[in-house]
Amino acid sequence: MSNPEGALITLVERITHKPYEVCYAILEHPKFKGYVLNQAVAINDSETAITYSIHWQDKLTEAWYTEEATAKNAVLKSIAFMEQNPDC
Repeated sequence: MSNPEGALITLVERITHKPYEVCYAILEHPKFKGYVLNQAVAINDSETAITYSIHWQDKLTEAWYTEEATAKNAVLKSIAFMEQNPDC
């Protein structure tokens, strides 16, 4: 992945899942600790709502992650993947 300045960052995650939920826990990151949680809820037979929440904290300052542009980009990538792979 890359940071907002375009520098590449190595990120190691543990991905776990259960019905309607996927968790991406950070195992190795130079700056942050925490996880990302994707939760799906059926609205009706043809629509699903997905909540994408980032629970990252700075390892040194304990400040919560607030880079909305990076988070929005991750959500858009998830949406694009789902649209391109409707059978997943």
